[in-house]
Amino acid sequence: MKNVWIIFFFFFVNISCSGSNCYRVLYNGSLIEERNYENGELKSIVAYNLSDTKDSIMYDGGIKCFHFLGNEYVDEDPFAFQKYYNSYFDKSLSQNLIYSTVESHVLLEDVLWSLASIDCEMALDSVRLSQNRIITEEASEYSIEYKKLDAQCQLYGLFQTYNTEKLESVKAIIKDGCLIKLLFVGEKTNKTVVFEYLNDCLYKVKICYYGRGVEDCLFSEEYCYIRKETKQTSFIRKQAE
Repeated sequence: MKNVWIIFFFFFVNISCSGSNCYRVLYNGSLIEERNYENGELKSIVAYNLSDTKDSIMYDGGIKCFHFLGNEYVDEDPFAFQKYYNSYFDKSLSQNLIYSTVESHVLLEDVLWSLASIDCEMALDSVRLSQNRIITEEASEYSIEYKKLDAQCQLYGLFQTYNTEKLESVKAIIKDGCLIKLLFVGEKTNKTVVFEYLNDCLYKVKICYYGRGVEDCLFSEEYCYIRKETKQTSFIRKQAE
C-alpha cells in the first residue's frame, strides 16, 4: 500500500521526538504511519507498508529521496504529494480561507492541502469562485461548499478517489474551529467523511462510500490516531551508502 517515508531536516536519519507529540496512525486496525510534531508543526513521518518493512527516506534542505530495495538505497525524485508533509510546503496556501477557519491543522495536512488547492484554483477566476463557493454560518457551525468543480490540481489522501473520476462538489463542515465532516459528490462515487475528536485532538476518521443514487454504504474505512504516551521515541536509520 505505502512505502515507508521518513521526512526530516537532518542528513543523518536519527530522529527524536523528545518533548514533542507523536501519533500512531492505524488504517482499519493496521499501523500505517507514525507522525511527529513539535509546537503543532509536522517534523517527521514514518509510513509503513502493510505487506513489508521496506522503506523510503526523504528529508528537506535540498530535498533528497532514497528508496530502500533489499539492502540497497536508490536515488529517486521526490513526488509532488510529499510537499504537504513539510510544514513550509507552500506559505501561500496558509492564507487560504480553509486555513483561517480550521484552527488545528495537526493530522489534517493532506486534507487541508487538497481543500486549499481547490480553493486557490477556483480563486484564479473570481466570478467562478463567487458563484460556486457557498459559505454558510449558523451558531458555531460553519460550512464551505465548492460546486461545479473541474479540478485540474492533483488531489491526495481522502480526495484521491477523484483523480480517476470527476469530483462535482465537496462540502466541508466546521464546528468550533474543528473540521467535523466532508461530503463528496462524484461522477460515480459519493463519499462521507466524519472526523471525531478526543480532548480537542483528532482521534478517528470514518469514511463511507456510496454509489450515485444509493443510500446504503457500499463499504467503509476507518483511520485511528493514537497519541504515544512515551516522552521520547527515536527512529534510526543508517546513512545511505
